Parts: sequence; C-alpha cells; structure tokens
Amino acid sequence: MSDYNYNEKKPCISQKEIISSLIKVLNQNKIDFNSKKLEYQSDKIMIFILALLHSATFNLDNVSEVKCNVVGIQRRYVEGGVMTKNLSIGIYLPSGQMFGNTSIPFGLTVFNVVETDLPSAEWCEDDLFDNIGTETRDLEVSENFKLTSIQPHEGPKILDMNFSDFLDK
Repeated sequence: MSDYNYNEKKPCISQKEIISSLIKVLNQNKIDFNSKKLEYQSDKIMIFILALLHSATFNLDNVSEVKCNVVGIQRRYVEGGVMTKNLSIGIYLPSGQMFGNTSIPFGLTVFNVVETDLPSAEWCEDDLFDNIGTETRDLEVSENFKLTSIQPHEGPKILDMNFSDFLDK
C-alpha cells in the first residue's frame, strides 16, 4: 500500500483483481482446480471475503490502526426499481490520525480498499437494511449466500462451503 495515493477516491483493489490473484496463486502452487468454475462462483467467493474482512483491524507502518467494515449497504425504492450501491470494504479513520504521511483533517473518513461488483440489494439479507447506521453488527454469510447479521446459533444451520467442486479430479 505504500504506493497508494490516499488523496484519490479510488479503491486499492477490485473484485476482479482479487479473483485473478487467487487463480494465479493456485496455479503457482500447482493446485489443480477448475478456473471456469472458480470464476463462475467468484461473486460467492467475494461475499465470504467481505464477511471475513468485516471488523478486521490492521496496523499500518506501526503508526496507524485501521478498522475494516463492509460499506455500501444501501438501497432505496424508487419509481421503476431499486437504487443500490455495490458492497465494498472501507477503512475508517478518525480525525487527526496519521494514515501514511497524510493526516485526516476532520470527521471520520472512509477509504474504499476493496471494491466489488456486488449490489447490496442482491447480496444482503433484508435484516441488514433495518436500523442501518444505528448499530455495529457482526456479519456472516447466510444459506442464500447473502450477508446477514450474526444471530445466535439455533441448530445445524452453519454453512460449509465445499471447495472440492473447484478441484479437478
């Protein structure tokens, strides 16, 4: 991230770049997989990555601590359809905090780090749109492959992703 220009409003990495890098790493490590199947499932893979990065905290240059959150959970019903934003991972920086060589001037600033092609209206369960902005929520991926708030466990509803579907046998 040292070459990233923090004053520009563009993400550090896109969904396409993440999936491309995943494929490259699998190839470099000589892991057999079906790249077409993996690319076909890239949206589902990305929703899991978002859930894993949500609420993660990272130290940058041993100076700044940043917290990642899923952002873009927005939808608005308008005549003719739904307006929505694509999901992304943003880092939140309080005012006065140093981020690299840049001091955050005022307020709480969000930098989009990861940009996806996932419209929140399609990739979030309805519960995420209730009371938005009033509480911090932990997220998980539902059985419908959508982001949802973590609920108390109520039996065998834990989703296990089977990656063997991507492996060539």
